[in-house]
Amino acid sequence: MSSQSKCYNPTVFSRVLKDVPDSVVMAVENKQDEVTVKQLEKILDRSGHRKNAIIESLDFSEIQEAAEDGFRTMYVVHKHQSIDLQAVADAGTEILAVSSFYPTALAGKAQAVGLHLWVWTVDRPFMAVRWAKAGVDGLITDYPLRMRRMLETNYALTHGVSIPQLFHMSLELQAWLPRAASRAVSVKRRSEHALGLRAAAAELSRRFDA
Repeated sequence: MSSQSKCYNPTVFSRVLKDVPDSVVMAVENKQDEVTVKQLEKILDRSGHRKNAIIESLDFSEIQEAAEDGFRTMYVVHKHQSIDLQAVADAGTEILAVSSFYPTALAGKAQAVGLHLWVWTVDRPFMAVRWAKAGVDGLITDYPLRMRRMLETNYALTHGVSIPQLFHMSLELQAWLPRAASRAVSVKRRSEHALGLRAAAAELSRRFDA
C-alpha cells in the first residue's frame, strides 16, 4: 500500500525467476526469517532453476541443509570470523565467500581443501588486483563490468599483451589521483581541482559503460 492507500502488485521472487535464463548462475540468499530453506528450495525447483542456483547463507546450518538436499551452496562469513575450512568443505559446500579484509593466503588454503573462494565486496581497483594475483576464484563487486575490464587491462600490462579497444584510463586515473591529492592546491583553486577530479571520474565511467 502506498501513502495514498493505493494498492500495487509487488514483484515476488517466483515471478523474477521466470525471466532468468537457465544459463545464468544465481547466488540466492534467503533474507526472510519466515521462509525456510525447504520453501526456498521448492520455489527454485518449481521454476526449474535447481541446476543454476547457488544457495548462499551466513547460517552454516542452512548451508548444510541445502547441501544435503543436493543444492550448490555458498557459505558467507563476516570479516574476522574464524573459519574451519575442513568443516566447511566436509559439509558439501562448494564456495566460501569472505570479506576482502581476510589475508590473501586464504585463497590457497581454501582451494587446498576443495573450496572455491569468493571475496566481497571488492569495489577498489587495488583490492581486485591484489586478490586476483592471489588466485581467488571469484570477486563480488558493485561494478562487475568496470572491474572486469580493469582486471583485463592489468593482465595485459603485466603480461605484455594487447586488448583491442580497451581503455587504460582506470589505471591511469588510479595512479594520477594520489599525485594530484598530494599537490599543494591553493584555497582559491580547490573547487576547480575537485571539479576536475569529478570530470575525470565521469569520463572514466562513461567510457567503461560504453
